[in-house]
Amino acid sequence: MLPWSSPSLTVVAFLLTYYVSRRFKKRLLGRTPPGPKGWPIIGNVSDIPHSKSWLTYMDWRKIYGDIVYVEPFGNPTVILNNLEDIRELLDKRSAITASRPRMVMANELMGWGWDFVHMPHDDLWRQRRKVFHQYFQQKNITTYYPTIRKSTASLLSQLAESPGRFRDHIRQLAAGIILKLTYDHQVTSEDDYYVLLAHKALEGLLQAVHVGSFVVDVIPALAFIPAWFPGASFKRKARRNAKYSTELRDVPFLQAKKRKDAEAIEPCLVSEGLERDGANEEVVKDAAGIAYLAGSDTALQTVSVIEFFFVAMLHYPEVQARAREEIDYIRKKLEV
Repeated sequence: MLPWSSPSLTVVAFLLTYYVSRRFKKRLLGRTPPGPKGWPIIGNVSDIPHSKSWLTYMDWRKIYGDIVYVEPFGNPTVILNNLEDIRELLDKRSAITASRPRMVMANELMGWGWDFVHMPHDDLWRQRRKVFHQYFQQKNITTYYPTIRKSTASLLSQLAESPGRFRDHIRQLAAGIILKLTYDHQVTSEDDYYVLLAHKALEGLLQAVHVGSFVVDVIPALAFIPAWFPGASFKRKARRNAKYSTELRDVPFLQAKKRKDAEAIEPCLVSEGLERDGANEEVVKDAAGIAYLAGSDTALQTVSVIEFFFVAMLHYPEVQARAREEIDYIRKKLEV
């Protein structure tokens, strides 16, 4: 009896064949930028950290230069460490760099294919981007001011009542603004269902798009193996996370559409998108979903910025005092 089972031999043979084909293709590509030397088959997957990866990239810059090349699981990846190179390639040459590669784990297994941020630049992408841009274009910014003012006033009131929970209050502010503008949904607490849903969805999505996280992105055929197969834990993970992408896209949209049909909704992306001539409900739903998702991701950054402001004011009380004096001065002038 052979010491190895037939499935094991099949997997090993497949990986060896894949490795040889990747090496052959790499030779055809010619020279690549410098970077850390990888291992056979897995490449640089062990070199790329899953947290604070920018620190590693900065260290690599000192060794290899501004442009670093890695191959996690044979996936050619270029890391840019210079702002001029980034602008040159992503802005000036966006026609050849702005599209997206195939993302098997995120788009096909977790169900994020509707997210136009991860779509190739085709007609489906253009339709969704158009709806998104029509609502969030610069000339419309002043129409958002009432929502922003109301949310800011609510934040100030919450900070006065319970300053120890300032992080919760800031999160509610940041998420509440985008949900109001997109679905006319009023967030009343940090435990709001849609706020928590976005956090759960983002957690899985960010892991799925991280370079080298899942071998199925490099070997798409692995997507067809059953979830019970040895080494197919990614299929089970995808199944758990897929429900979040579906809920995030469908549930708030259907609630907003129901209120629109009942004429009980204030202007928002969904209501205005559905009212346009020739509106495609699926396109509007996707555009709203990405506004919700991207806004929730941006909200995390907004929270960090505001928290940093609090830290700065604690470290520099003299600046805080001057700011308070200026606010009091302006408030008194407005009262007069």
